[in-house]
Amino acid sequence: MTFNDDDPSLAIYEQTQKTLNTLGRLIHLRATEVELDLIRQLRHQVHETYWQARLDQRIAHGSVAATPFCRRIFLGVNQQKHLEEVNRGMLAAEQSMSQSGGSPPWNRLIFGRSQFTRGQARNSFECGFILRLFQMIHELSALNRQRAGSPPGDG
Repeated sequence: MTFNDDDPSLAIYEQTQKTLNTLGRLIHLRATEVELDLIRQLRHQVHETYWQARLDQRIAHGSVAATPFCRRIFLGVNQQKHLEEVNRGMLAAEQSMSQSGGSPPWNRLIFGRSQFTRGQARNSFECGFILRLFQMIHELSALNRQRAGSPPGDG
């Protein structure tokens, strides 16, 4: 599924994941468990590297790492099972708030959620979207307090 046609890095990421999946299927017939495990590790590393670089933060199965202005956020069980959708929701929120003048947040949310069937995948996308907006609101609030001369914990 191509989520956003104007993001070439996401298209490359998706193609890399497809290639790794194909490679895994091809060598599955002749590979040892060690070789299959290496493919799984590589797929996971590509996934982690892309999303960490793209969202500039670490997302583990259990939580989204703290940012300078927002606490660590724990993910629910269903979001942990659908990290890809959480990541895509976070990316959509980030893109909707960018200075490049993309779609407003409500349009990105409506479009993004329409890419998933009802259920936990869609809920996880929505969770990621709102989670990233929450982080950005905290960041903006902290920056405004700093400009006003208040310590980061006040307010």
